[in-house]
Amino acid sequence: MRGSLERLLDDLGSAPVQETNSLLARWAEVVGRDLAAHTQPVGVRHGILVVQADDPAYGDHLAWQERQLVARLAVVLGDGVVTGLQVRIRPST
Repeated sequence: MRGSLERLLDDLGSAPVQETNSLLARWAEVVGRDLAAHTQPVGVRHGILVVQADDPAYGDHLAWQERQLVARLAVVLGDGVVTGLQVRIRPST
């Protein structure tokens, strides 16, 4: 089953399950607790980490730190898992 899931994720251009779980578990460590409280990783597709922010200011903060975040994520997840960042602003309810 795990092999099938890994193949499906690979076909979709997604990061492997282990790396995705590690990203979710260690997000606050990567971006800091304050920023993690307002942002959430959604997934990695073809090396691009998609993150939702609850306010444009937090999205801008992530975008300004893209190079540093990619470098930190290389340490946490391995080189090349995340090569860039795309920020989306969560619609207000």
